Amino acid sequence: MKKLQPHETELIGAWVKGPDGIVGDAACQRIEWLVSEVLELIGVEKDSGGWETLYRDPADGRCWLKSYPQGEFHGGGAPSLKNIALTAEDLSARFVSPEKWKAETEKFMRERNIRFILPDEPKR
Repeated sequence: MKKLQPHETELIGAWVKGPDGIVGDAACQRIEWLVSEVLELIGVEKDSGGWETLYRDPADGRCWLKSYPQGEFHGGGAPSLKNIALTAEDLSARFVSPEKWKAETEKFMRERNIRFILPDEPKR
């Protein structure tokens, strides 16, 4: 896969019909590779319920917002990754750290006796 290039400002994924059903196109696959292997997660958007996440490219310091802009589709549709400029004030007003997001989510679930069951976890 190719890392983000200086001239790139937005990647927009799409769902396409493949032999095994609906799958993400090459842009979707690249976005998922970038956020899992290249970019650093630095924030979760406060008002999106976790659907928008902010990443930093360690190569050039640019910030990238991952979102799902097709709200009419299940799960918000295919992902997009957009380069955005943020001031420190914008960052703190709009985003929380991944650690704080995780702690708040775990607290919410614990208070409501909700438990995640992972696909490979045996059922009780």
